[in-house]
Amino acid sequence: MKKIFVLLVIMIVVIPLQLLFAQWTKVSGGFPSDNVLSLAIKSNGDIYAGTYSNGVYKSANSGSGWGPSCSPGLYPDVYEVFSLAIDGSGYIYAGVHGSGLYRSTNDGGSWGNPSNLSGSHILPDGDIYAVGIGPTGTEYVSWDGSIYKSTDNGSNWYESKHSNGGTGGFQTIAFGSSMVYIAGSYDWFYYSTNDGSSWISEGSSSGLTNAPLSLAVNSLGYIFAGTSSGGVFKSTNGGVNWTAVNTGLTDLHINTIAINSSGVIYVGTHNSGIFTSIDNGAHWISDNSGLTNTDIRSIAFDHFGYVYAGAYKGDGTGGLWQSPALLPVELTTFIVYEKENAAVLQWNTATEVNNYGFEIERRVVNGEQQTVNSWVNIGFIKGAGTSNAPKAYSYSDAIGFSGRYVYRLKQVDNDGSYKYSNEAEVTIAVPKVFALSQNYPNPFNPSTTIEFTLAEDSHISLKVFDMMGREVATLINQDLRAGEPHSVIFNASRLASGMYFYRLETEKSSLVKKLMLLK
Repeated sequence: MKKIFVLLVIMIVVIPLQLLFAQWTKVSGGFPSDNVLSLAIKSNGDIYAGTYSNGVYKSANSGSGWGPSCSPGLYPDVYEVFSLAIDGSGYIYAGVHGSGLYRSTNDGGSWGNPSNLSGSHILPDGDIYAVGIGPTGTEYVSWDGSIYKSTDNGSNWYESKHSNGGTGGFQTIAFGSSMVYIAGSYDWFYYSTNDGSSWISEGSSSGLTNAPLSLAVNSLGYIFAGTSSGGVFKSTNGGVNWTAVNTGLTDLHINTIAINSSGVIYVGTHNSGIFTSIDNGAHWISDNSGLTNTDIRSIAFDHFGYVYAGAYKGDGTGGLWQSPALLPVELTTFIVYEKENAAVLQWNTATEVNNYGFEIERRVVNGEQQTVNSWVNIGFIKGAGTSNAPKAYSYSDAIGFSGRYVYRLKQVDNDGSYKYSNEAEVTIAVPKVFALSQNYPNPFNPSTTIEFTLAEDSHISLKVFDMMGREVATLINQDLRAGEPHSVIFNASRLASGMYFYRLETEKSSLVKKLMLLK
């Protein structure tokens, strides 16, 4: 059968590999010239930045414009905002140097100092190096190196873990699904399985050979600890054992660690800016394009695909920096074209992070006998998980109907989160001709396939005859549509070897071909 097809490449999406890391830009829009020590972002997208000299600044428009929220002009004791956190009620907590903890219950409109409340369980003035909200909603702070906790939005505080190291005691707090982790230069690392009621230390035999100054936990429960001279350590069993993971990391003084929702790890170093890892710390890559201040003290992610980094500089102009976050899967090409009445999809990735795979979705713009404008999941291709090497994928959709079709990829992470690719459109042109193909295979035993197309909608018959002209099989006797390929399997297991004829017949014409059964 003569095949007629149109090869039409509709869309090619190209993302150069060098754009894997986007440019960092310094935030302006009313943001002060100051060092940034801490960051927190609310679920509504509001961004809070704790500075060295200007208190807390807030942006309610994705970082485009900024204004003072908790400034020294209104709150004279608010200097050196070491830490920020937001609880499930939307309350904002700011840990400051010397003056304890400040709290806002109205999106930063006004602030109070729980240290100045009366009562027997107040939190005294002092240095608050870390603030965190636990998995059960308990508030934790590091006050002068010891750990205090509150279960009533910061109104009452109780010492949870005492430190004899003063301000060098516990300096960082992190959380797993049901765990609380604390660490610092004097007390090293402890964890609690009962919301801070008791604490466990594995000691130096765990493999953690440097004191952690920062902690972060990913969705797998892996703990990452940043140290002042040993780089990054990783534990995959809740802090019982640790391993140094520093391949590619050229600065081993780690100020801060943060992990985005795709599992990409960001570390801020003391002298060399930011490094990222897409494979749980096995390899690190420098991400400093456009970043001129490289002493990074804080990192946070908003809900619109951006990462923020707070920098420190000796002259007080470290500033706040913004960049598009590293995506979980970076597509470099996405191509859709027609080949022999099928739509062929081909795509490539530069890197993948926790990629479960790709669902292929199709929407009909206009076509024969199909629902128009509804996305349909037509297939799935498994991803490479986590990889920093290029990968190639393809999928063939044997449509069989003429029309215009749009495709997209739904990239699904291991945790169930997903993102859509750009769309690509293709036109399928199935020929409308009266044609009968040679059966295949031929010779055959005992089955063979016969294909044909019609020039118009017709009632057709497809029959098989022996060399004497006697009918031995009726394969089709029904109404069929034009503009699509038709096929039937002929099983000749009950017939003897020899030559046979098959005839395709409509009301207007007929076609005949030979076939050979060889047993």
